[in-house]
Amino acid sequence: MFHTPDLIESFAFSLLLASLLSAFIHTKASFGLFFVTLMVAFLGEIVGVEALVSLAVIMSLAHFAHRISAAKFRYPITAITLIACIVLAAHQVPGFNNLLVLEQVQKSSNSLPFDLYFNFDKSAVLFVLLLLSPALLQNNGALITVGEKYQTKLRAVFILLFSLILASAWSLELIMLHLHLPSWWWIFAINNLVVTCVVEEAFFRGYIQSKLSALINPYYALLISSVLFGIAHFAGGMEYMLVATLAGVLYGAVYAFTGKLYWAIITHFLINFVHLALFTYPIVHHSVEHM
Repeated sequence: MFHTPDLIESFAFSLLLASLLSAFIHTKASFGLFFVTLMVAFLGEIVGVEALVSLAVIMSLAHFAHRISAAKFRYPITAITLIACIVLAAHQVPGFNNLLVLEQVQKSSNSLPFDLYFNFDKSAVLFVLLLLSPALLQNNGALITVGEKYQTKLRAVFILLFSLILASAWSLELIMLHLHLPSWWWIFAINNLVVTCVVEEAFFRGYIQSKLSALINPYYALLISSVLFGIAHFAGGMEYMLVATLAGVLYGAVYAFTGKLYWAIITHFLINFVHLALFTYPIVHHSVEHM
């Protein structure tokens, strides 16, 4: 079922999209847009006082963590801030009334029904991370460098990994081939690209992987961030976590070898959109399949 947002809800989400996208162009302007977004969302009862207070506290922690030079204070405050990001992304901060847009929709008869929300809490994670690490979205060079003669082979590896992710999900019977775009594909595409992929890549690749790469071997950093990405998908079960970990390897490799977060975001979105267009989404509803 499709729920049509009212005028103020549509305006608030449009502002949210604009603030997320503008972060890649002008960080200060994006914060201004995000502030206006929160005010409009407050008027539309999408965010409440509890949410605004919680965000103010979390963003203040992120700001202080970046400014404080003493490691004995910076590290614990950073850890608390990152935990807060996880809590935000998991929709556990009170006061957010995220917009339910698609309710119990099915791409096909053997697909598991799912809901799609326009998530204001998860979107806020990007701005917390930008306070924690202002250079988050900048192109700071590749984390792992290879010679020019290996570039073609590297692209071939990326394509192979891309195919292997979908093939693994299919072999594990998480998905089945089903060539069809549902009528709500454009809602999924906008939300998935600008909210889901941007925020997840900013957290796992732009922050976790890049920070780890400055401390340890970047290959280990890639592996650790990929495993953490897989664990974040625990709700789907062990097999789903394994496929998500493999996907994390692809996104992390794209980021590590290009140094450009937007390529990891685009790759992430392509995987998700091909999944939607060519297979059951999000996973096979086995109770239906075996009736």
